Amino acid sequence: MQIYRKNADYTNCALTSKEIYDNSQLVATVPATAADLGKAMNWTDEAPVDGINTYYVVPCRVDGEKGVPDSIRCAVGLDIPGVPTNFEVAMSGENVAMTWEAPVDGKNNGFINQADLKYDIVRNPGNETVASDITGTSFTDESVAKVKRGKYTYTIVAKNANGSSDPVDSKAIEAGLAPTPPVSFVINSEETANQWTSLEKNGDGQMFAWAGWKSAYSVYAESSIGEDWAISPAVYLEKGKSYLFTSTFNNNYAGSGHTIGRYVGTAPTIEAMTNMIGEEKEFSTEYSSNPAVVYEDKFTAPESGNYYFGFKVADNTSFDVIDFFGVEIEGIFEHDLKAVELVTYGNDVSSGDVNMCNVTVRNNGAQDAEANSYKIEILQKMEDGDFVVGTVEETPLVRAGSAVDVPAKFIPVEEGDYEFAFRTIYDKDECAINNVSEYKTLKVMPYGESTPWTMVVTDGEEWQSSYFPITYTDSDDGSQSIYTKADFAENTTGSNTIDRIGYEYTANSQVTDALEIENVTVWMAATDKNSFSDGVADWTEETQMTEVFSGNVNIYPGKNLLSLQLNTPYEMDPTKNLLICVEHKGAVKKGMGFPCLWRSFNKDGARNRSIRYWAPKASSKFTEKEAAVLFVGFHQEHDGIKDINNGASANVCFDAETGKLILNGAAANVFDLSGKLLRSFNGSKEATLGLPAGMYIIKVRTADGNVQSVKLNINK
Repeated sequence: MQIYRKNADYTNCALTSKEIYDNSQLVATVPATAADLGKAMNWTDEAPVDGINTYYVVPCRVDGEKGVPDSIRCAVGLDIPGVPTNFEVAMSGENVAMTWEAPVDGKNNGFINQADLKYDIVRNPGNETVASDITGTSFTDESVAKVKRGKYTYTIVAKNANGSSDPVDSKAIEAGLAPTPPVSFVINSEETANQWTSLEKNGDGQMFAWAGWKSAYSVYAESSIGEDWAISPAVYLEKGKSYLFTSTFNNNYAGSGHTIGRYVGTAPTIEAMTNMIGEEKEFSTEYSSNPAVVYEDKFTAPESGNYYFGFKVADNTSFDVIDFFGVEIEGIFEHDLKAVELVTYGNDVSSGDVNMCNVTVRNNGAQDAEANSYKIEILQKMEDGDFVVGTVEETPLVRAGSAVDVPAKFIPVEEGDYEFAFRTIYDKDECAINNVSEYKTLKVMPYGESTPWTMVVTDGEEWQSSYFPITYTDSDDGSQSIYTKADFAENTTGSNTIDRIGYEYTANSQVTDALEIENVTVWMAATDKNSFSDGVADWTEETQMTEVFSGNVNIYPGKNLLSLQLNTPYEMDPTKNLLICVEHKGAVKKGMGFPCLWRSFNKDGARNRSIRYWAPKASSKFTEKEAAVLFVGFHQEHDGIKDINNGASANVCFDAETGKLILNGAAANVFDLSGKLLRSFNGSKEATLGLPAGMYIIKVRTADGNVQSVKLNINK
């Protein structure tokens, strides 16, 4: 029997005889006779190397012959440590306490001296070493209390003079510095969803989880059984202070009933959810398209410390899917106005022109905010900071705990993609952190290229349809829709001339690049019709209508707006309803039929607002309740450079030292010499123009209605 020992410097696994003999040394030859067959044999290596010794035992019948080798390995001397066991992590106040058991054997089942073991511990994410060369079998991470709140794991390795063990990972644990209100735990990604704790009770087997296709935290609610919970990350609340919790839900199946209970607790467990702050026992919907439901609940913290918002879904009358979108937590003050959201019509605005928007202001305070006690400023983010492009000083009353929508006008500057927001200015406000809304990116179009959006026609009960305004499924397809005169009540421009219309859509998956749709034509007409009863008989012939647009259009991937600047502006009769006909004629690109879902409304309405068709047009016309949501841009007149009066206005003067226009309460529009509107002020005492040197026209309207235009020459 020949015995070989693998060379210590050869670390690969020897798979062939050649590899074995090329990388090993013959250390012993043990004689064997016929009498030894079937009996145990032994040999002792008197000079092993420290570490791993791998031996190959080779039977040989005659000199020069080598049989099939067998191998065995063992550790000599001090082995590398095995892994620590029972590695546990738990919160200890704001810190994370860890315990484990020391390895008994080495990595290779060799000898280790436990007294010589040391440990390294790393916290992730971040790959932060929180402990190094510690002895003992416990450690408390105090540094975690000062980092961002989140879910962390710990990795431990044991080590001695010969090396380190394989790493062992702990379970995830939520730790870190809890944020203070206002804080938003909105669920809009898998990362934000994973910050929540999902639990289930009563064994229905369902738990809340991230649903990426609808950007929600969702659960399948089984009929009659189950109690499903979700619990937020921690938030730090102060003793004696009151807080507002605003949470958003919806369900997917009409007629399914549920109980939704909202709670606050001191730990992310069901048992700790001891403070019920709100409950809805009949959460459901009457419609197949369910709008989100928002709950506002209040809680006063009995002690200072970390708290958790949690909710349960229970008492399911039938199968359903419950979606949760997050919670916002804000402090309640005596006086606190919050800038909630700036809503524009479409995703583009026109530079140097009056653009419309709506802003939502919420009174989070305990006291009413009186009318005109606050003002609103529309902000455009520029390289050197926020620039005020619009102001509203005549503002409505906002009751405590309520919100109002305030229409506003603004005049963007420059061209390109810019971020816009609005802020509330309220002298009594005790919480400045929520005075500016979230910024949204808008494309600022060149002056005169497109008419600013004025309004959107909808009824709030919206849906998505593949029919309106066109389907793009045949060589001839289209629709006619009725928009009533009451639909245009929000038009405050004073004009009835429609310059631009638009339709919002979400492209389907086959649209991966710009899809050009050829030969799209739009007609408009005044009508006394309020509804359609017969698709064929009620169709209005195009020859009786006014053609306002003809050309090719593009559908883009994602959510977008089909904008049509009319070739021929249409003068709408405000005493009649508006009929719009949109048709496509021409070939359909292969595989591109029904390219998008159009935003529509009146799905469950009492009357048919539309007729739709595809070839053959003469007989295949169908009435539908729905109509496409209509974006409208009415023509705006700016007469700033007409009837120029070179005299000075008694109400307005320009301070060249400060660059401020002194208005003394007058309204003023500022134009360049081409007629482009640059600035607009309504009732301000003074305003910063921020304009370069040059000649400008200021049109002033005083409180008594007197209108005067003056030239302004800025020299610096």
